[in-house]
Amino acid sequence: FHITLDLHKNILILQQTDKEGTVEQPVDFMVNKAPINKTSFKLVNNSIIVPVTIANKKLLFCLDTGAEASVLSSLLSKRVLTSFTVAKRSILLGTGGTTVEVLAGKLDKITIGSEHYYNMNALVSNLEGLGKAYGQNIDGMIGYDFLTKGIVSISFAKKELCLYPFDEE
Repeated sequence: FHITLDLHKNILILQQTDKEGTVEQPVDFMVNKAPINKTSFKLVNNSIIVPVTIANKKLLFCLDTGAEASVLSSLLSKRVLTSFTVAKRSILLGTGGTTVEVLAGKLDKITIGSEHYYNMNALVSNLEGLGKAYGQNIDGMIGYDFLTKGIVSISFAKKELCLYPFDEE
């Protein structure tokens, strides 16, 4: 399948593809525009795992369309965590009613594909349990701030995630 997500218009489009990932009728915005960013991904236990770079360190983040902010693992190196500016401590209610303390703030710079993104809202939390659920250790999650940078296009056949500019209307 090919998924298109436009958060500005609150639209989700699912399109069936052939084995090469070609969509029979591409969405209008894809016909005349080149993506503003493109990256490959791995599919692990039905989760999209995207390579990212923070503080010149290559990391693996899962894409989470339900996450309000990006999340960094509290187990990352100090070099990576120095790219995070703490604004406050918060208590989140987790699964089963457990509470977890997290640090909330801004991620100075993250590189996804060929683009750099600055001052993204982020949390720092322990992600060990999430890594076990995915069957692979992850270094973080990409959330809402990234998904609002453009129209998100995900090709599962090509294992490719693209961002297109929003339509000007």
